[in-house]
Amino acid sequence: MWDYHLTNGQVLDLLRTGNETQRLWLTGKIISHARFEDIWNYLTPANVASLYPKLRLQPTLKKYWGRALNAWGYYVQPAK
Repeated sequence: MWDYHLTNGQVLDLLRTGNETQRLWLTGKIISHARFEDIWNYLTPANVASLYPKLRLQPTLKKYWGRALNAWGYYVQPAK
């Protein structure tokens, strides 16, 4: 995983079975650094929506994701 020595399998395993802190960290890394089309190799909109309130993202990126999730039917509180 980009700046860490994690295989795709390890990333997927952490996203599936890791604790909330690990899942928040990885989800934020993926959303912030992966190409949009590559995000879906690791995450689903439901994954992102479930963690959205606690995700620590740049404000502009958080607003973008909030709008996208709402448009896709995952109603999340918009970032301020």
